[in-house]
Amino acid sequence: TPIGRKELGDMLYFKVIATSSLGQKSETYTFNYKVHEFIYCDAIGSEGTGSDYIKAVNLNGVTQTSGQDYYGDFTSTRFELSDNIAHELEVVMQYNWDSDSVTAWIDYNGDASFTNDEQLIFTELANFKATATIQAPQDVNLDTDLRMRIRSQYYSNYMDPCGDKYGEVEDYTVKFIHSTIDIKDVSTLEAFISPNPSTDRFNVSLAKKSAFLQVEVIDITGKTVLRERRENVSDLEIKHSLASGTYIAIIQTDNGQSQLKLVVK
Repeated sequence: TPIGRKELGDMLYFKVIATSSLGQKSETYTFNYKVHEFIYCDAIGSEGTGSDYIKAVNLNGVTQTSGQDYYGDFTSTRFELSDNIAHELEVVMQYNWDSDSVTAWIDYNGDASFTNDEQLIFTELANFKATATIQAPQDVNLDTDLRMRIRSQYYSNYMDPCGDKYGEVEDYTVKFIHSTIDIKDVSTLEAFISPNPSTDRFNVSLAKKSAFLQVEVIDITGKTVLRERRENVSDLEIKHSLASGTYIAIIQTDNGQSQLKLVVK
């Protein structure tokens, strides 16, 4: 039975009772929880931050640039990610000292808190950049706007998602979409895509001329969003207006087929 709407501060008590097919019953201890306001903890970088602040965030073909904000609310920037592939998150600093570091959290379960198991592990800053791999857990909330918090920090102190520390904080929105296709490179054909990531065009090149060359681009839901075909060619330039994100390019010729990941910025 659904629990009805409660007021902030209310305490709710419940237990679970199981009944077997023979009518035997067992029950749990009594559980309780308190109704809290759905709000994320405050976080900000202390004033005094010098030139080592977050300059850009790159994820799945989308780039958000920023200045020295101490706290930047970029939740209007939404990164749509497939739930079954790994995505690289890149954070670019304006400058960094050797003792600076970067980390991030994603509220995968949408409970308005950032826990240790939701923290992303970044590489050390090199050339003012650090990267982390995002791999959604199996129980991630799908098709839901989730909060991602990125923090840069002076010194190698404990990284906390909340509070005031020297550095900078930026909040973003991520949404995980269930992918019905397996986004990985598969090939029985020597084919190449460049540039990749792409903006408004890309070129498909073959090792040798084929009787036909067909390129079909599909999104993470399996929908075909672009298709082009040429006869007696070894390369094909394709102009497009695709939205930023990850796609699959299925390249077919009389000599075989190749499936390559295409990223659009």
